[in-house]
Amino acid sequence: MIKAAVTVLVLCAVLSCSDDTAVMAELDRAEAVMEEYPDSALALLDTLDRSCLVTREARARHALLYSQALDKNYIDLSTDSIISPAVKYYKKHGSPDYRLMTQYYLGRIYQNAGDNESAMRCFVQAERYVPECSDAGMAARLYTAMTAIYYSVYQFEKALTASVNAADYYLSDADTNQYADKMITAANISLLLKDTVKIHEYLSKVRPIFQNISDEEKGYYFGEYLASLPKNSVRLN
Repeated sequence: MIKAAVTVLVLCAVLSCSDDTAVMAELDRAEAVMEEYPDSALALLDTLDRSCLVTREARARHALLYSQALDKNYIDLSTDSIISPAVKYYKKHGSPDYRLMTQYYLGRIYQNAGDNESAMRCFVQAERYVPECSDAGMAARLYTAMTAIYYSVYQFEKALTASVNAADYYLSDADTNQYADKMITAANISLLLKDTVKIHEYLSKVRPIFQNISDEEKGYYFGEYLASLPKNSVRLN
């Protein structure tokens, strides 16, 4: 089925370069399959003739979607050459969703290059658009990225807030497994902060959905739960 989807998308990429509506329709198709079939989205974007991108908006949107597709296919960029048209265009134009996405993926590029300071500047800029953004999953990924950087520089209070925000947005996006993961991460950070009340608060939020999460997350949950217990309360027979 996936191969068939790729074939259909590639066949649809034969466009008249004078028809901007057709170009945008192809970008719509790539965006529509991005989450479930990122490889298909990348195939379509690769096949689309760049000379057909005659407007600034088309070039910007293609640059953004292409950067997103590479990231989702675990192809890490460390320069902003591809996303640059999107950065320039969405600085003053476009929806809050596209503006957030642009800053997020620009931040991811800086992360790949090991420049966490520049990455965080992009993420903070992206966060400004969260209240107006309609894509809860995108907001969740933003806060997940922020959690990682705050955690790496030992800013645990900020990492905790970002992780809880990520969990809330994953829940809004109906992603139960990621919601559990971020709540367990919040419990882990609370353990570092020696806040027993918050540890159990966050772990308690996972229990009602415990049967619906992956075995990996269940193991993560039990690891944090055991770590939170007083040492003399764990006995081996």
